[in-house]
Amino acid sequence: MFLPRNEGTYRHMRLNYKVETAKKDKFYWTRFHYLHISFNFSYLLIFMADNYLEKRMEDLRLGKGGVSAPRRHPIPGAGRICFEFPPRRVLITSNFNNTTERIIGAFRKAGCRIAVFSSDTEKGTEMAHDSGIRFHACYIDNPSEIERNFTDLLKAWRDIDIIINNTQAGWSLNLLANLWLSHKLRYPIPSDYGGRLINITGDTSAPPALPAGVTASLEQFGITINTILCDAEADIASLCLLLSLPVSRVLTGIII
Repeated sequence: MFLPRNEGTYRHMRLNYKVETAKKDKFYWTRFHYLHISFNFSYLLIFMADNYLEKRMEDLRLGKGGVSAPRRHPIPGAGRICFEFPPRRVLITSNFNNTTERIIGAFRKAGCRIAVFSSDTEKGTEMAHDSGIRFHACYIDNPSEIERNFTDLLKAWRDIDIIINNTQAGWSLNLLANLWLSHKLRYPIPSDYGGRLINITGDTSAPPALPAGVTASLEQFGITINTILCDAEADIASLCLLLSLPVSRVLTGIII
């Protein structure tokens, strides 16, 4: 039997052969594993791209193309505008009719205290009982009765915030303005709100106007004076509320 001269050299050669073979096997396996992972990742990218393109084509077909808008977060109170309107003391001089009752209802809904000067005792008593208004029975075409009841009301309320004159008499606006101005000059109570004097008239040709001196004096107390031309189709009550808002202080001397 033939043996190498040096058995140790033969064993060394066999060991080297095994080591080299193992290295080669490990190299090929590592390379195969890397290629396998690379292939799977490439397939995943192709799959994702294909899905994206398919969804994009579907969006374009349905008209959903373009840049998507940022998501909007709901805003509390969106869809309506609110104004602060603390309860006011409102005087209405008018005979009872649909317009007067709507004005009363609008200001009652806003939490205001309401006083009405009217000669309609039956209707006034009924409204006072059902709605809780303050009713003063007086002939609104009589200046002395308006003055007397105006004084009585000021004793109860100390002041008035809003006067709505619907007597359809030109002199009544001037009388109410002078009575209010006299009270303001005598008792200049500070008020951030000021006041509102609203005149409702059906005389579209020559709406009543106050003397310039009275208007200027009332404006010093923050009182605005405006006129509403009575129209059967107009919402007079809403216009009165609009002119009475605190933010409407800049509106004065206008005819609506």
